[in-house]
Amino acid sequence: FGHHALYSTRKDADQARLERMRQMLELWFQKFGVDLYICADDRVLQLLQPAKGVRQVTSGGGAGPELAGSTVWSEETMFAATGGGFTWFRFDGKKLEITFCDSDGKPLFVHHLTK
Repeated sequence: FGHHALYSTRKDADQARLERMRQMLELWFQKFGVDLYICADDRVLQLLQPAKGVRQVTSGGGAGPELAGSTVWSEETMFAATGGGFTWFRFDGKKLEITFCDSDGKPLFVHHLTK
């Protein structure tokens, strides 16, 4: 878990900060076999394809629609939404379920990870 993203499809993402984050953390993530990085900084909801073996979830919609960031879809995007919301995680010991919800709690997208 962390605050700042390593990757972002946000329209106005700070590319220099993203690069610094990758320089600081990617080697550690690879060394210790990190599968999933969860952050909240971008004020959007995003699920991105794995980069160097690490999948990233951005759950930054808690500020609501008034402060929501902008996002675009790219080849790396598995899911993206803006306008507020949150991400719900459920782990049963074998499978992690990631549910992206809007600010009213309505599920927008569900993804399952198994290892």
